Amino acid sequence: MSILRLSVDRPVTTIMLFMSIGLLGLISYTRISQELFPFGISSDNDCYKIRRSRS
Repeated sequence: MSILRLSVDRPVTTIMLFMSIGLLGLISYTRISQELFPFGISSDNDCYKIRRSRS
């Protein structure tokens, strides 16, 4: 069964699959440590302070 046929024949399964992926992403986002965030997304907004100090 192809992915297209599965998503057309079983829309509830497709919705539940995407919702579970989204829920897993949300749980992972809340549990990630501060050191693993990309630069500029810290809670005290260091990137903004660096740009403002150069001006």
